[in-house]
Amino acid sequence: MINRLIFDFFNMILHKIFACVLFCFLYFVFLSSSLYANEIEGSNTSDNSQKLVIASSNNFPPINTLDDNGQLTGFGRDLSTAVAKSQGIKVQYIHSGNWPNVLKWLDEGTADLIHDTGFTTERESYLDFTVPILEMPESIFVLNWQYDIQDISSLSGKKVACVNHHITHLYLQQFKEIQCYLVNTPVEGLLALINGKVDAFIYPEQIVLYLSQQLKLSDKLKVVGNPLRVLSWSMTVKKGNKKLLEKLNRGINAVKKSGKYKKIYNKWFGKHLFSGYSTKSVFTITMIAVLLSIFLVVTIGLLFYVRGIKKANQALADSENKYKTLIDKLPMNVFLKDTNSVYLSCNQRYADSLGIESEDIIGKNDFDFHPDNAQIYQSGDKVIMLSGETHDFVENFIDNGREIFVHTIKTPVYNDAGELTGVLGLFWDITAEKEAQQEIILKEKEQREMLDSMVSAVLTIDDTGKILTFNKAAEKLFGYMADEIIGQTVNHLMPDSSAGRHDSYLKHYDKKRELNFIKLNREVIGQTKDKETFPIFVSVAELPHHEGEHRHFIASCQDLTEIKQQQEQIRQ
Repeated sequence: MINRLIFDFFNMILHKIFACVLFCFLYFVFLSSSLYANEIEGSNTSDNSQKLVIASSNNFPPINTLDDNGQLTGFGRDLSTAVAKSQGIKVQYIHSGNWPNVLKWLDEGTADLIHDTGFTTERESYLDFTVPILEMPESIFVLNWQYDIQDISSLSGKKVACVNHHITHLYLQQFKEIQCYLVNTPVEGLLALINGKVDAFIYPEQIVLYLSQQLKLSDKLKVVGNPLRVLSWSMTVKKGNKKLLEKLNRGINAVKKSGKYKKIYNKWFGKHLFSGYSTKSVFTITMIAVLLSIFLVVTIGLLFYVRGIKKANQALADSENKYKTLIDKLPMNVFLKDTNSVYLSCNQRYADSLGIESEDIIGKNDFDFHPDNAQIYQSGDKVIMLSGETHDFVENFIDNGREIFVHTIKTPVYNDAGELTGVLGLFWDITAEKEAQQEIILKEKEQREMLDSMVSAVLTIDDTGKILTFNKAAEKLFGYMADEIIGQTVNHLMPDSSAGRHDSYLKHYDKKRELNFIKLNREVIGQTKDKETFPIFVSVAELPHHEGEHRHFIASCQDLTEIKQQQEQIRQ
């Protein structure tokens, strides 16, 4: 068994090293091509030769883009430069990230030509096109886990990223059932697809492949169906400028005939490898020989390194066992799924709830255990994986006539390379907690209703003097509404001359545990919201409480105004 593991590990290492060798081989081939593509060609131009202003966008890599210094570069720039040199023309470049600006420059005469324009019959009404300089298939790109989109017909009702005013956008406008999500650049369209804002992205295939490689997103995308059509690009001039159009066509044909076009194309779009032993091939083969020598040395080193793999594997197994034991002891259900919502593992508590062993869940999905809710669960998994955010929520359902509450947390899982590998879920029953909360709410409601039904003004305060409850009769007596006085101190219900003494009584009671500030039953002076004072009779009692909790008091207040008036009349 151990020998087999060592063999598998060794075989894996060999494959990775072979991939590195192949990568280096391709790198040196393309490097050689680039060196040849950058050779200076064409004749010198005189000072009185024609000078053209060439316009282009700068966000359509690799046809046109900006380098690290903000200078225009790309296939279109190199080709137009070569064409101009072949015709003895000096050039000046202007560029914009907004395609409508480029068209405007040509229309207003700011520019003489655009070095790359996709052909459409609509554009043919105001532009003249040269012979084609490039052809690319227009393809449908989706995320690699999507299977519901196969061709243009399956995009009905779907949202598709469209680069504003691009020929693909203009073409898709005829499909009314497709929702176009407008973006300004192909990079924005690609990111909209990756971030789940759209269902698909339709664009020239080589451009999307180039961008996905630059952004390290190639493994997240795939092309589905056949290309919608093959798009053609040409240099363009303003309608009617036949003289310049003919000169450009001569230049394009001359560049193609000289072999310069092929070198420029290979520089930006790569090339196929052919057999033969040119100077470049000899250089490449020499480099491969050096790499193979390095590979041989590394292989010998691996033979010694493999001896330590057994101990590392054992340590890993011990660590995994400790981790599993810890997860199994958690007072909640735990599971792990892959990107297709297929179970990878779970803890014993969750397995027990399903009536299976934890190992038996591997390879199964929610349809095997929860067929009625499986679609909902898997849709939730997809939302979490696309958003990249943790979701924390409470669900409820009816089980045998009883409402059950479940607290659920789901979070996306990534590997060390930052690649999405699935979703981790935790959930536990909080029904008892919910029922206890509901019982407390009901009791508080009963107490409020009981206090409001009393004829006397009743309020409760804590040991800091803060008012906690205030019944209807108290509202009528003092002129405050409950929601404006609750949370305030009881000092608001007495004149300033009494408020200070009340605070000292509370502090004294807190130390001595004696109710000296009112002595249970006492006449005091009250004050309404309008600052009117009146005599009241107050009865106070301390409410039961647990050790360590704040003390609460309940006070019943009776207005003595009429009684005092009657007593005064009797005295008179």
